[in-house]
Amino acid sequence: MNSILQRRAVQIAQSFKDLASYSPTDAMVQALIRQGRIDSSTPPSKYRRLIMEYFISNGMKHNPYFPVFQRKKGIISLYEEKMFEPFVLANVFAGFLKGVDQYPAGLLMYENGFEQFSVFCHYTSIYQLINSFLQLHGICFIAKPVSGQRTELINEEKTQAGKKQLIRGTLESLGCKCLRGNYKPNGWTFVPCGFSHKDRWKGFAEILKKYIDNRWDNQIPKGVKRYYGYLKVVEEYRKNRWREQMRYSIDFTSLVEFKRFLNKSSLIIPRIRNEAIYRNVRYDIMERPQVEKGIIPDELMATKIKLLREFNEAIIEWIFVDIKNTLEMIRKVLNDDGLYFRSLNMITDNPIMRLLDLNFEKIQKSSELDKINKNIKEFIPLILPSDTISF
Repeated sequence: MNSILQRRAVQIAQSFKDLASYSPTDAMVQALIRQGRIDSSTPPSKYRRLIMEYFISNGMKHNPYFPVFQRKKGIISLYEEKMFEPFVLANVFAGFLKGVDQYPAGLLMYENGFEQFSVFCHYTSIYQLINSFLQLHGICFIAKPVSGQRTELINEEKTQAGKKQLIRGTLESLGCKCLRGNYKPNGWTFVPCGFSHKDRWKGFAEILKKYIDNRWDNQIPKGVKRYYGYLKVVEEYRKNRWREQMRYSIDFTSLVEFKRFLNKSSLIIPRIRNEAIYRNVRYDIMERPQVEKGIIPDELMATKIKLLREFNEAIIEWIFVDIKNTLEMIRKVLNDDGLYFRSLNMITDNPIMRLLDLNFEKIQKSSELDKINKNIKEFIPLILPSDTISF
């Protein structure tokens, strides 16, 4: 387990402690104290009324399930930074589960002759897994970030018990489409970004370069290296296809060459996905010369899908091992199984996890997952909501 994941595990372990002792009501009381609106002399009736008013207008800012942001002097930060790591970990789990759930679709599409849709399905699985990988390594993306809630009085009427009010609440946008969060030793920093797939692949390339710079390149799975090598060959062929004779290799000659290619790879992989699904492209640029001659390039097609499938499988196992090792270190750091499992249950109870629409029965029966790593199916119930169908 490398030092990046060790630091993340220690930080997440601290968040487990914070989560176990966190009370939204206490957080709201502290906010009111800071504002000077209540103190030890506040009458109980006024105390309760102020807390209820604050809850209606600002309670969302202190929820433990999803982040609420604030912008001060151009700097974006969290209202409750201690609650952010549980949100990130819930996204790590969700991305991994979605990637595992979608993986078999790529196999089925290829078996039934839908090569372009096999590319799309494998890409979709990999994309979810990449998001999980990034967040575990301290890079996250928050779509449509909110800055709080807006309340509006819809109706008011007097009753014998007092006033009866009908209030409508809506979420307030922070004012940007998406945020990229970067974990630093002193906390998370956030900057606006777009929804582009390119941003995620760029983040993945950044992590891979860190592995290379730290001499952890042996931790990068062979399936990942080989697929980037295939992309390198496609780009080399794109530039040199006018030559009659040219030799290509998916192996990188050095780590320097690998890093150099990673710098320009973030646009290449989304392009392959877009061509497959939006333009119905079945054959890539290397296969078209044979198609134009009336030759069906079965061997090239099989190799292309095989390398993509191996990439998918390598990412599944890589993230599975990283999540498993991270959780084991968190448990070791806490040295308190009761706290560990209570906090884990609270994280898996996050709406992000509750809203997952996955076919767990299909995952349970998948023999392909056993070929990747026989421990995956046994591990999955640990990161599911406690009342979800288990294996």
